[in-house]
Amino acid sequence: MLKDEKEALANCYAPVDRDRLMNDAINTGVTSALISGFALGNLSGAYDFTSNDVVVYMASCVSVHMCTCACLCSALIYRKVNMLKDERIVAWAKHHNMFLRMPMAKFAMGCVAYLVSVIFKASRDLAEVPLYNYITLGIGVMGIMMMVFTYWYLVVRKEKWKVSPAAPI
Repeated sequence: MLKDEKEALANCYAPVDRDRLMNDAINTGVTSALISGFALGNLSGAYDFTSNDVVVYMASCVSVHMCTCACLCSALIYRKVNMLKDERIVAWAKHHNMFLRMPMAKFAMGCVAYLVSVIFKASRDLAEVPLYNYITLGIGVMGIMMMVFTYWYLVVRKEKWKVSPAAPI
């Protein structure tokens, strides 16, 4: 049994292959483009550049740049992986592990920036109705915290458990 196969059996993750890398690049690229388009929509319109308007504009701008960068990086990763020989995929992925994580990290930062822009835009639009202003603020903060926690839980933290064949699902 090869070292890579032993590592794959020792944890719950599937081994790296071309399809997984390309699927990850496609999924990250498409969702990044979607959020980038939503954030770009926030940049059009009338702004009087009060404090809320500046935050909405800047957060939307950051979101567009982060998500567009994630989309473009994903496209370039997809192209590179598609061009590699099958026997070189695993070695290339191990050597470029940090680079492969970059699109998802940029996408996550872009999503947080987009959610911040939505919170401040709702705050500006609902300034005359304090109750609903606070409700949307609470929902927005919970959305950001859920996204940050989910990213940490699924991407950053290290798995400390192994899947047993007899374990119930």
